[in-house]
Amino acid sequence: MKPKHIFWSLILLLGASSCKKFLDQDPYSQATDETTWKTEADANASVAACYSLIRSAFNAAITYYTYGDLVSDEFTGIMGGDGAYNDVLNVNWGISIPSANTYDPRLKLRLYTNFYAAITQSNRCLYFINNMPVNVFAGNTQKDKEATRNKYLGEAYFTRAFNYFYLARVWGDVPLVTSYSADASTEPQVPRSTQQQVLQQAIADVNKAIEYLNWKDNGFHDAAVRGR
Repeated sequence: MKPKHIFWSLILLLGASSCKKFLDQDPYSQATDETTWKTEADANASVAACYSLIRSAFNAAITYYTYGDLVSDEFTGIMGGDGAYNDVLNVNWGISIPSANTYDPRLKLRLYTNFYAAITQSNRCLYFINNMPVNVFAGNTQKDKEATRNKYLGEAYFTRAFNYFYLARVWGDVPLVTSYSADASTEPQVPRSTQQQVLQQAIADVNKAIEYLNWKDNGFHDAAVRGR
């Protein structure tokens, strides 16, 4: 083989090797199910995400007030005279809204996808924390470590119950999902369950939370007690 052919062959070989090493990197900046669920800090951060997603659901289109105090006539007007929010205030929720107007609060109030995002996170926590070794949790004894793990499970049960309570309260019959799947695209479509079934599940989850959570306030770091 001619020297120049050997040279270019080596360049191509080294380039291919470098590209492979460069592209096949672990995602250090993004938490995934494969890279997390190793420590108690992972469990704590994942449970904290349950609360964050609930907050996001209530922040969309003044959802918290619309589904809560709006019917009490506490609010008498909207500053700035925004027509969309005035319709929300006057419970004119049946107005036709183009599906492309995703920014419109009247459309956002009809969607429960944000609540299901929070439910998915609760289901994820229940699945993975249950499968984490108990020895990664804080405690002097095996019983103490199990109690620490159960605290996170209790929070996950509570947040799921809270979401389903609101879904049943606002929408009535809704899909009931209590398991976690890593690939949602392969999951079958879930039909709606009756409002009574949804509330029964919420009550069952609350009872599990009561069983797992320690109601003694151990300090401001005890997020399960103070509700983050």
